[in-house]
Amino acid sequence: MTAAQLLNKVRSLGPVRLVFRFPYIHLIYASDEFDKLEGEERESIFSKKLGSSINEIRRTARNTLFSIHLLTQVEANQQFPKDSYEGRGYHWLTAYAEEQMGQQARPSFNRLPVKVIHFYGYKGGQARSTLLALIARDLAEDGWRVLTVDADLEAPSLDIIFSRTARSLSSTLLGLFQASGEVSPERLPASQGPGYIDL
Repeated sequence: MTAAQLLNKVRSLGPVRLVFRFPYIHLIYASDEFDKLEGEERESIFSKKLGSSINEIRRTARNTLFSIHLLTQVEANQQFPKDSYEGRGYHWLTAYAEEQMGQQARPSFNRLPVKVIHFYGYKGGQARSTLLALIARDLAEDGWRVLTVDADLEAPSLDIIFSRTARSLSSTLLGLFQASGEVSPERLPASQGPGYIDL
């Protein structure tokens, strides 16, 4: 089953919402018949309605970066409130910031002039890090303040490209998630212009 076929089948059951929170497309199917049922029971009802096996639905979702949520209406409104993030997407760093600062921080993200660019792919050697470094340098030289995050856990390379070594755990991706205090990125001033790159 393809992603389009899965989506069409789910849409035939009734209203469905799609929310993009990088890197997944969250497919939310809400029905009050799920009330007081556990996950496997919900999956069983859902698969019977679709006329597909649970394994086929899971395999399709996994292969197409769908995350399927079988929820009651109340659960759907709590976990995926309809707000300005729907349709526009939602970045994982925003989720991290909300967790660290509390939910009051969320509205302020709409007012910050922050631009986010993802360099993402499943395969190594696509030049993502090289392109990111070149674009970050150009932006910094044009006066932008740039934050680069190397999320490649297998072969991080931005430190090599920028000829920098992390001085402490707090300036690494691991430090971002384990930090009890302030995250301290490595600052690289632009060779010309007022901007900089935080690595």
